[in-house]
Formats: sequence, C-alpha cells, structure tokens
Amino acid sequence: MSYYFHNVPGRLRVKIPTLSGRPSRIRAVESLLLDLEGIENIKTKALTGSVIINYDPDLLEPQQIMQLLIDNHYFDESNAISH
Repeated sequence: MSYYFHNVPGRLRVKIPTLSGRPSRIRAVESLLLDLEGIENIKTKALTGSVIINYDPDLLEPQQIMQLLIDNHYFDESNAISH
C-alpha cells in the first residue's frame, strides 16, 4: 500500500490508500484538516483516497499538515513516495 504526497506552495496532494471507499474515514480526515488555521479548501476522491488540500502558505507549512495526518494515523510515512 503506497502513500504519496506532493507539494507546491499553497497546494498539497496526499494519497491515503486507507481512505479509498471509506466515506466516514474521509469525513474524519476532512474535519481534522479543516480545524487547522490556514486551510482554504479540501477536495477528496473516495475512489482513489486522494486528498487535495489548498492552504495559505503564509499561515501554514505543508509539514504541519503532514504531521497532523501522521500523528492521527492517517498517513504512514514509512510507505510514502514524494515528489
């Protein structure tokens, strides 16, 4: 199971395979992320487990977002691919 993330300032794309086909888990991730100051928009794809996070780079670093996902056991960095 591969996890993936890619960042450009203001946009972070994360693939979380454990979200695929699990709407309640997707809603939990969206809720968790929306609690962060600086998150502007979140778009999820239930079929693939892809999460696109638009954020204000003046208020939030992508590492903060990733750490939140890791700390809450949504993202496994030991199985991650990044670009």
